[in-house]
Amino acid sequence: MNLTKEVTQVLLSAQSVDSPVRKHAEDSLKQLHDQTLHTSSYHFLKYLLEKHLKDELVQRWFSFDVAVKSQIKLYMLQTLFSAASEARSAASQVIAKVAGIELPQKQWPELIGFLLSNIHMVTPHAKQACLETFGYLYEEVVPNVIDDDQVNKMLEAVVQCMNSNEVTEVQLSAIRALNNVLGFAQANFSNDVDRSLL
Repeated sequence: MNLTKEVTQVLLSAQSVDSPVRKHAEDSLKQLHDQTLHTSSYHFLKYLLEKHLKDELVQRWFSFDVAVKSQIKLYMLQTLFSAASEARSAASQVIAKVAGIELPQKQWPELIGFLLSNIHMVTPHAKQACLETFGYLYEEVVPNVIDDDQVNKMLEAVVQCMNSNEVTEVQLSAIRALNNVLGFAQANFSNDVDRSLL
């Protein structure tokens, strides 16, 4: 059995409701990990595991009822206003993960507008969370999924948050977000140039 088939079978068994089957699969995964840790197969195995888990999570997300997904997204967005920095940071990461799934499918179109409007109207810690979300979006979303107009507005908002009137923490978050937003802008600019040459 080749490595891909073996890993796929073990991953399927690791999801079994049968405890002995699941335990055996978990032991096999650990053994595979230990055997391939110092070989080039390790990177392949790691990639395969991550891709399998991501694909499975994407399918699970799409299987949820639209109303359930909407409620989850609302709670995530509300958590950006939490007094707890850990909660805000976790919400930023999860929002970006969901955006990475939904934005390419033309779902959740209001997300960028929500983040932009709250950067201008909310408390410093919520501004930080919105800026942090921009950074995580760059890691999760294919750049050309966000249109030029939205990228320009994101860039403008980030630059405004670097203003000396803002508290230091917001300015630092804006500086970190600037690099990511520029990545979106550069990707969109490159796509525009490529299209104009055709």
